[in-house]
Amino acid sequence: MYRVPKRPFYASISGKGGTGKTVLTALLLRVLLEESTSDDILVVDADPATNLPQILGVSINKTIGDIAEEFRRGFQRLNSFGFEKSSLLEYYIMRDCIVEMDRFDFLAMGRGEGEGCYCYVNSVLSGILGKLVKHYSVVLMDMEAGLEHL
Repeated sequence: MYRVPKRPFYASISGKGGTGKTVLTALLLRVLLEESTSDDILVVDADPATNLPQILGVSINKTIGDIAEEFRRGFQRLNSFGFEKSSLLEYYIMRDCIVEMDRFDFLAMGRGEGEGCYCYVNSVLSGILGKLVKHYSVVLMDMEAGLEHL
């Protein structure tokens, strides 16, 4: 008998600042871990403040913002083999930014150095998510305050 696969579940928690988006994301993950046997969950902290790792007890090495900043400063040094920039950026993010926990994987957007728009880091996150989500049945995203990223 053929079983139709379940549709993926995506939850993007957004809204005003200080309303509990990060806590709600952590609680959703807790319920999913307690009530299901799924171990193909991706949790994304898409807030530049990057508070979700502390709540979940996840140690992050680098964020997407860190990698993007390294590329901005020294792409030629990082690219000694002549790879296309987007492919190399994706490689470094997959290698250095995704934290594999027992039952979920974690990815943090972070922020680049200095003030200004997070457009580039948001764009990189969107591109990476477009490739990653097909490998997960559940994706939880803790978004930054506001609605402009939706």
